Amino acid sequence: MTTLTRRIALTAVAAAAFASLPALAADKVNLGVSIPAATHSFMGGINYWANQAKKDLEKQHKDLKITIKTAANAPEQANQLQDLSTVTKINALVVFPFESAALTKPVAQVKAKGAYVTVVDRGLTDTSAQDAYVAGDNTAFGKIPAEYIVKKLNGKGNVVALRGIATTLDNERMDAFNAVLKGSPDIKLLDAKYANWNRDDAFKVTQDYLTRFKEIDAIWAADDDMAVGVL
Repeated sequence: MTTLTRRIALTAVAAAAFASLPALAADKVNLGVSIPAATHSFMGGINYWANQAKKDLEKQHKDLKITIKTAANAPEQANQLQDLSTVTKINALVVFPFESAALTKPVAQVKAKGAYVTVVDRGLTDTSAQDAYVAGDNTAFGKIPAEYIVKKLNGKGNVVALRGIATTLDNERMDAFNAVLKGSPDIKLLDAKYANWNRDDAFKVTQDYLTRFKEIDAIWAADDDMAVGVL
């Protein structure tokens, strides 16, 4: 995803939450944006363009206030969501969950207090906790590389995979990858471990794979940062 696309995506999501509130002309909008910290390049881009979107939107809409919170882990994000709701008193939320299951209840609690909730990319385990959902084609992220591997290996070989973080997004990619491999019974998936979208963690997971398995014909990483760690 290019930086321009990231900016457009973040701006569009924030604008969607802004535009979806009732009586918009009369109400002041207090929008909270909750995203993971910049632990890898993709999230670095999201953090940067979220702040750019804040500047642009607040300049365009005088009755709009945007508060951005970044979290290094799921518990920290859950605490920040509570603060956004009870202290900052937001009436709209754009949230990029650090993890799906761990953040579903905290997001639902924000929605229960009347905030309009837009979830980005990493979905929740209960969609009733959101009003809108914006994401890419994560099925294709798993399907296309699996098809490529099957073709390159001529339908036979040993494969290992590096997953991201336990989220609906990661599940969609992994499920699509597995679905393709099931059509080639001579391709064996030796293991699939979480590397947290992080190149250092991916390096460690790859070292483990190379130590445990005598023959690996292909390695699939579920995003580009982890692929760099593999290399």
